[in-house]
Amino acid sequence: MKAFNGAHKNQQGFTLIELMIALTLGLILIAAAVRLLLSGQVGYRIQQGAGDVQDSAVFGLDLITHEIMAANLGARLVMTDNSPWTGIVMTGSNTSNGVEVGNLRGLTVGAGLVTLSDGSTTASAPAWTGLSNVIKTTGGALASDQLVIQYRVPNGGTKDCEGNTVSGPTVDANGKNQDTVLVERFFLRADTIKAGNETTDAQAIVLACNAGNYAIPAATDASPNTIKTKTAIAWNSTNYGTAGTSLMNRVDYFHVLLGTQNGSSIKYQTPAQYMTGHSDIVDKLPIVAVQIGVIVRANNTINSGQLKAADTYQVLDQAVKIDKDPDKYIRKVYTQTIFLRNGRV
Repeated sequence: MKAFNGAHKNQQGFTLIELMIALTLGLILIAAAVRLLLSGQVGYRIQQGAGDVQDSAVFGLDLITHEIMAANLGARLVMTDNSPWTGIVMTGSNTSNGVEVGNLRGLTVGAGLVTLSDGSTTASAPAWTGLSNVIKTTGGALASDQLVIQYRVPNGGTKDCEGNTVSGPTVDANGKNQDTVLVERFFLRADTIKAGNETTDAQAIVLACNAGNYAIPAATDASPNTIKTKTAIAWNSTNYGTAGTSLMNRVDYFHVLLGTQNGSSIKYQTPAQYMTGHSDIVDKLPIVAVQIGVIVRANNTINSGQLKAADTYQVLDQAVKIDKDPDKYIRKVYTQTIFLRNGRV
């Protein structure tokens, strides 16, 4: 019994101090692990957001650039606001005293379905509304732009930006060639599919493309750009003027500048400036280039304070601020300059 009592006396547990030290060290280790876990999650969300932005912008801009480069293909004139059937559509058809003006000769299109920018009159969706998530750095709303191009479909046909097959030139009843013209407009519209956190945060906006086409009747006189007898032009209005197909997700702002050539120099201006004339640019010069710029944001949000957003974003010649929740999303500006090889200058 004495041996048993001696063994029992040597089996002592933790003291209160030792237990408190052990608990403290355990809590420190757990806190460090949680901190590492949270830091890893933030890093993952930032990397995921940056990847979303890059994937959306790179693939979307590549497709848009490819389409814009075809502008004015097959046309016989330089591109201005009223040269018939040329590549940058600035005006629709207007008939006054028998004289037709505008890029879309013989057609009547909605006011919101041509190239437009901030300062132009908006129309009802899905026509151009100038939707954006930005404001001017001095305050006040700033509308996104819309670019409308057109070109003559080559032999063998092509696919428009919505994936529809468009046939090439045909032969009319008189045996004359009749060209098909493809019209494509690039604009921002609200997305019908969005994450739950986007119902109250910055608007869910996509850069979409909407396409239509029409046939030009064969010329009835010596001039290939004149229709002496104003034959009605067949207009595929079923496709044009709709919401189109999405090319780029989560675009906060879309900006367009038109490059005009005067001698050896090229100067850029907004579509509205081109139509009204600009103080330092001779207006209505041939359009030979297009610049496009976008602010793209990620789909997923991050906690405010984990990533500080830029105070301003420079998109070509325009400095802007994000209107709502600037610190919740990763954003990046992408720009592209496209020289129109079919400019005919």
